Amino acid sequence: MTDREKVQAIKVVLKPWLGRHNVYGIFLLPKYTYPTELVVLGYKGFGKICPNAQVKPYELSNLAISENHYPIKIYLKTRFVLLILSLGLYEKLNNGKNWVVFIANHKFENTNT
Repeated sequence: MTDREKVQAIKVVLKPWLGRHNVYGIFLLPKYTYPTELVVLGYKGFGKICPNAQVKPYELSNLAISENHYPIKIYLKTRFVLLILSLGLYEKLNNGKNWVVFIANHKFENTNT
């Protein structure tokens, strides 16, 4: 048994030419968990860990979500994305399967009950 599990993005928005906050992935995480590490482009042994990614709550009004999950949006730094794009990896970066967030297997206590 591993001490963490991974969750893939359900949607990726990749429009860095529009400026800041236009490159992000949307993930559905189990309730009372929090991402511990984000890896993008995790294919063929190549992975970039993004310690400075911003994690924010997200409202998905047009998608039915299980009450056991909650959506988050994780933004990447535009400079990091431009570096990846300069390597010719647009298609890889635009694929949600290449965005992975790791979460700890233990759950946080719900303090709002």
